[in-house]
Amino acid sequence: MRALSLTLAGVCLLAVNAAAVDRYVNATNPSPVAPFIAWGNAARTIQDAVDVSVAGDVIWVAAGTYSNGGRVMVGSMTNRVAVTVPVTVRKIGRAHV
Repeated sequence: MRALSLTLAGVCLLAVNAAAVDRYVNATNPSPVAPFIAWGNAARTIQDAVDVSVAGDVIWVAAGTYSNGGRVMVGSMTNRVAVTVPVTVRKIGRAHV
């Protein structure tokens, strides 16, 4: 039974990794289109990319200043970015949040 449990866990882990995609963010993109899977249709805010992401996705953030977007998580304080799913956020160049 233990071997079966470990095998099922491994299959589930592979399924999560197989479905993961790269998503892109560029604050100056003139034409963002969800699900933001290419630089040409990159999100303008990091939060927009997070909101359409699933576990395991990688969000690539272009150099720039990200002063828009965000999410209220507790009370009335707005967080610039609220990462609500297990994703990886990486920058290209010097991104300022």
